Amino acid sequence: MSTNAYLISRTSNGMNIAARLQLDGYPEHVLPILRAHYIEPESVESLISLGEIRCLDTKSGDAQTYANAQPPLTAHRLDLLVSAAIQRVVSHLYLFDGTTWQKNSSVAGRQQFAPTAAR
Repeated sequence: MSTNAYLISRTSNGMNIAARLQLDGYPEHVLPILRAHYIEPESVESLISLGEIRCLDTKSGDAQTYANAQPPLTAHRLDLLVSAAIQRVVSHLYLFDGTTWQKNSSVAGRQQFAPTAAR
């Protein structure tokens, strides 16, 4: 069974975007990759703009995508984007706040990201 996740960030034009990561979305695997390879807003935006992502390579951080990948979710309000991701039965949510990645505290409890990360 796969552990999926959503990667969420704000783009340079102010829109919030999210991409579904289909495999290996558990924190012990994906957070080190995101924090090592996707630390600049431009690289984060490029990653999430890919839309649906199959997995991230452990060593290079490269994203494997699908030929018929779903486009990223977009919303002006972060809370709406988080709610849309949760409704898609996701195991984990990760937010890039402009400088670092953080994990949602409880998807099952439908809690939001910490207020300091909200935009």
